[in-house]
Amino acid sequence: MRRLGWARVVGCGPDPATDLKDSESIAVAYVVNRLGSEGFAVTDVQTEGQGYDLHARRGSELRLVEVKGIAGRAASTGIRLTGGEWVRAALQGDAYWLYVVDDCDNGGRLFGEYRDPAALFASAATEVTTVRIRGSDLWAARTAHPADDRADYRTLASGHRSAGGDAADGGCGAGRSGVGMRAGGAP
Repeated sequence: MRRLGWARVVGCGPDPATDLKDSESIAVAYVVNRLGSEGFAVTDVQTEGQGYDLHARRGSELRLVEVKGIAGRAASTGIRLTGGEWVRAALQGDAYWLYVVDDCDNGGRLFGEYRDPAALFASAATEVTTVRIRGSDLWAARTAHPADDRADYRTLASGHRSAGGDAADGGCGAGRSGVGMRAGGAP
């Protein structure tokens, strides 16, 4: 074997030591400090499953803040919101803010802050999460359980035809509008 030369290999891309969790914590600390310097009282609610990371209040102004941290450049990578974050943003409207902090591998810098991101990015959103709710969960959560509805439910479960449709279409009369329909298929 004969040596032909030397090569120095240098990795590129974000520092692998700065993973997603590190980026998030760096970004959250950055945003907490920024909001604090703007006079907001900030509470970290990341572990409470609220659909946002920070609760910020300044007088009567309330911001529900979702923070996204990127190790590299946000303009290149973009960000992802979970289905829960997207739904919460849509429900809260102007009170919901998205803060994007990039360059977290170098301490972080604010890339942008976005009020009402669900409205702002509605046309740009891709891969929207679909939520499936099982029939048994729907049944368990009903507020009224009239006896005649239970009979209709048993009929549907056994595969027999109901007045509102058949078992294959869930008793709702597929092919016609379900608007104005009550449980059990009755208009």
